[in-house]
Amino acid sequence: MIREIHDAYFEAGADIIETNTFNSTTIAMADYQMESLSAEINFAAAKLARASADAWTARTPEKPALCRGRAWPDQPHRLYLA
Repeated sequence: MIREIHDAYFEAGADIIETNTFNSTTIAMADYQMESLSAEINFAAAKLARASADAWTARTPEKPALCRGRAWPDQPHRLYLA
């Protein structure tokens, strides 16, 4: 579903999308006792955004598609650029 949302933004004319990593910090995930999954969730989100951007760039090489991610103060080492 997230990949389809990324694609829909590009289809609508967006130049850049953002990873779906809001509240995936270890601090936020601790509310659900899931902080150990934070890195895995962030990595998966980055892979989805990167795959969407790469696919759209292949379709429209004259208009490269971009994606951006964000690292938070509690885990700057956990943002993986897929």
